[in-house]
Amino acid sequence: MIEKKITFWYLFFSHHPYSELDRTLKLNLFNKKVYLCARCTGQYLALFLFMLFQAKIDYSSIPFEIISILPLFATLDWLTQTLEIRKSNNYLRVITGGVFGVWLGIILCSIINLNFNLLIKLSIQSLIYFIIVLSILFFRRDKLNKYLKPYEKFIQKYEQQRCYEDLST
Repeated sequence: MIEKKITFWYLFFSHHPYSELDRTLKLNLFNKKVYLCARCTGQYLALFLFMLFQAKIDYSSIPFEIISILPLFATLDWLTQTLEIRKSNNYLRVITGGVFGVWLGIILCSIINLNFNLLIKLSIQSLIYFIIVLSILFFRRDKLNKYLKPYEKFIQKYEQQRCYEDLST
């Protein structure tokens, strides 16, 4: 197998090892393959669109109960895949990432508009979600370690490649 050079831009846009390219969207730009993380693509596209149209969106009228469940979709998609309960796909990743992007847009608008009441509620909600996910992962460390292993090897390879390049210059 030919060793592929890992570039900073590949890590920036894809951040998946080559063995996990099924989690990315492949584009051909100027005869170059560009890999975009599927969930991040949905997230940033939705965030961009939300911010673009935020003047026309009255997010403050959305009930907190609705806002609070928006990050659950991406979290559950990632978590159930990581725990090998089910296999996700890029359509689901883009959609759940998009819903997460809307949630990020609401947070960003809350910061811009100094809506501290909503920010405090969202911060508490995020902390609760974080504790729940960490607790689940703590008890399923074997699955988390299996999930992270290819990423760790990939980053080590990138670091070795960078060290070699630094030494050769």
